[in-house]
Amino acid sequence: FQRRTGSARIDARGATIYGERLSRMNLDSTFEGNRLEIAMRAQSPEIERLNLDSAATLLFQGDTIDVALSRLNGTAFEQPVSLEQPSRVTIAPENFSLTLPRLRFGSGTATANLAVSGDTVDASLELSSFLIPLDLLSGNLPRAVVLNGAGRMEGPLANPRGDARIVAETPEGDGGTARLQSEVALRDRVATISAALTANGASLGLNGTLELAEGLQRATWTSPQSALALQLNGRGEVSQLDAFLPIGEDRVGGAFDISGMIDGSLAAPRAQGRVTLTRGRYENAAFGTVLDKLELQASGDSTGLNLDRLQATDGDSGTITAEGAWPFVKGAARKASLRLERFRLIRRDDIAATVSGTLGLDIEQDAPILRGELAIETATVNLSETPTQRLQAIEVIEVPSRG
Repeated sequence: FQRRTGSARIDARGATIYGERLSRMNLDSTFEGNRLEIAMRAQSPEIERLNLDSAATLLFQGDTIDVALSRLNGTAFEQPVSLEQPSRVTIAPENFSLTLPRLRFGSGTATANLAVSGDTVDASLELSSFLIPLDLLSGNLPRAVVLNGAGRMEGPLANPRGDARIVAETPEGDGGTARLQSEVALRDRVATISAALTANGASLGLNGTLELAEGLQRATWTSPQSALALQLNGRGEVSQLDAFLPIGEDRVGGAFDISGMIDGSLAAPRAQGRVTLTRGRYENAAFGTVLDKLELQASGDSTGLNLDRLQATDGDSGTITAEGAWPFVKGAARKASLRLERFRLIRRDDIAATVSGTLGLDIEQDAPILRGELAIETATVNLSETPTQRLQAIEVIEVPSRG
């Protein structure tokens, strides 16, 4: 490295990040001896007005690499971004360190430090109103979450001691309010976990322990024999969660209750749980299908899942019932049955249909067999209610008759 010098410039246009177009990125680098200087600028109005300017220096000294991020300024996701002090990473055969004095994003800040020296570790993290954008992720997620909290871990890598508490909240007016509070305590190679999620009044809670059999000296912190014991409980109204569910314009309601547990080891976990829904209601926006007075009970364990009961009306006198079993054992028979009694399957202004009958699904040796008989009791099609844009124009050619 000592005798080499040079420079390079990269100008990229039209690159994509998570499917979003990056309009322009410039990267300039200068290499002299054991020192590499890098400056980068990125712009994209499509990615929430991204406009970042950064600079870093890399030093190569024998087996040690020192990286210093000296500048980071601009905007991203319509939020100001700045690095108040240089950040540094040092990588050596027996040591690793990371220092992030203060990264500001929007009105929040993040500070982090990590030092691994020989067989010991010292790490800390502080978050204050730190915004995490979720716009680029798929799913029915809120636009962003705000993080507050702190964590600390120190001691020998084989058996460190640590505590962390992080609270994540959705900003007000973002399609519903949700709050996730999580706490982790690490003692004697056992992590004690507590998490509580509340969303518009509904709640989910997770509590338990996970054994870190090998401490932090291995690339994987756990082994197949690591013991675990977790419990999940939750209840509330489904309508309190619809802002976070991928249901589009459909509507759901009812009271849910969830309970479950997992114990054993990572190699051989044992699980069991139960889900119930009472006073339920579901409305499908596309077909107008209604499930009213919906009662559902499902259970499961390490051997399989069961739909113990599902019954509902169509909002009138029609009914639907279903049950099924889905064992996990390879080759085991899986069964499901559905019964409709004058059930209004389609309920729209232009089309309506009432159906009766039964359907049964049997899967043996991974070969599905569907049996049953359905009868359309009544059906109506109202062309006057059919939107004209759904009707395709047909070209007519008149052919004169002969004679």
